[in-house]
Amino acid sequence: MNMNNSPANVTGSGRFSVGSRLLHGCLRALGAASALGALAWGASASAQNAPFLYINMGVGTAEEGEDASFRVCRGGSQTEDLTVNFAVTETGDMVTSPAPTSLPFDGADTSFRCTDFNVPTDDDDMDEPDSTVTLTLMAGTGYELRDQADVDGEVLVTDNDEAGGDGDGDGDGDGDGDGDGDGDGDGDGDG
Repeated sequence: MNMNNSPANVTGSGRFSVGSRLLHGCLRALGAASALGALAWGASASAQNAPFLYINMGVGTAEEGEDASFRVCRGGSQTEDLTVNFAVTETGDMVTSPAPTSLPFDGADTSFRCTDFNVPTDDDDMDEPDSTVTLTLMAGTGYELRDQADVDGEVLVTDNDEAGGDGDGDGDGDGDGDGDGDGDGDGDGDG
C-alpha cells in the first residue's frame, strides 16, 4: 500500500493547503455560529427593549362614590402608541357599569411612563359590604407583561352608608315590612 499520496504524508505546499482548507472550513462554521449567536442576541436585546407593562401600587383604598385608582406603568421602548387591555373585577357591587377595558399610552410622549387609571364607583344609598376592585393587565399587541406578580392591582372600596337605615343616612328606617297576605283562603271543599 502506497501512503505517499495520503494527506498526512503530503509534504510542502500540499500539506498547508489541506490544513488551510480545514482551517477555512472551521472558520466558516465558526463565523456562521457567531452570526446566529449575534442574531439571537439581537432578537433577545430587542425583546428586552419591547414595551412592557406593570401595575405599580400596593392595595389602595377609596370610599364608595370615589374612583378606584390604579397606577399603570410602561417600561422599555416608549416610541409606539399602545392600547393596553385589562379586566376589572370586584367582590361586591360598587363599580359603575360597564367598566372600561382598555387604556391608551401615547408613544409621542416619551416622558409618559406611568398613568393613573380610574374606575368609577357608585355612591348609592344602600348599606352593603365593602368591595375589592381588581384591575388585571391582559396580553395585547405591541407590549409584554414582564412580571406576572405585577399584573394585578387592588383597591378596597368601603361602603359609606349606615347599617339598618332606609339609606338616607339618619338610621331611622321605616320598619314597615308590609306583610301583604290577606288571609282570605276560600275553604270551598266538597265533603
